[in-house]
Amino acid sequence: MYVNVVRRAALASLILISGLTVVGLTAGSASASSRSASNTVTKLRATPNPVGVGQEVTLIARVSAGQAPRSGSIVIFDSASNRVLCTLSAPSGSCKVVFNSPGTKKLTAAFGSGNGANLPSSGTVSVVVSQSGS
Repeated sequence: MYVNVVRRAALASLILISGLTVVGLTAGSASASSRSASNTVTKLRATPNPVGVGQEVTLIARVSAGQAPRSGSIVIFDSASNRVLCTLSAPSGSCKVVFNSPGTKKLTAAFGSGNGANLPSSGTVSVVVSQSGS
């Protein structure tokens, strides 16, 4: 669970919890207001795909939302080993990787909002890596 606490003037605080409704409380007040974060969709693609061992692959990630992500990170990692391949700034970006062993690589792009205005999301792609080239 991701929790981010933001302090505001006059001792007000806002607690943002990923996946839940955001509730703001003001010091000295018995009332509370609520605001929901925007859903996001993260897409990941790889080009070329399939590829050969030792050949460069470009990974392209994009996050879309009702309220465009203005901050946050997209982390692309190998789902089998949890090894981070690259970290990008939202809403989109790309990086290049090389695989040194054959097989199908399941990769995940995970988005986390830096300001709580957007909910986290993830997308996956499978890259087929052959021994003798694509």
